[in-house]
Amino acid sequence: MPTLLLNIGNTNTQLARLATDGTLSDVITVPTESLVDCAGLAELATCPGLAASVVPPARTALAARFPRLHFLALSDVPFVDFSPVDPSTLGADRLA
Repeated sequence: MPTLLLNIGNTNTQLARLATDGTLSDVITVPTESLVDCAGLAELATCPGLAASVVPPARTALAARFPRLHFLALSDVPFVDFSPVDPSTLGADRLA
């Protein structure tokens, strides 16, 4: 089962599918303001998703609609040493 990947920025969002064999589909770009209504998200009803978001309203709306969508957090990348920086200032886009 593929995983839907989302990079949610202030202006645009990139969507791609990560296949179980590690291949990545073509990247689709959609305006973030219309993301919640994007037809490409329909598969989140049946497959998992992983998102990096710097847009709190989009995150809130997507989390309510798609409970299988996981939002990237510091705890997801324990192998990265963040000691040189203040992790509270890192956005999900930087984690990704």
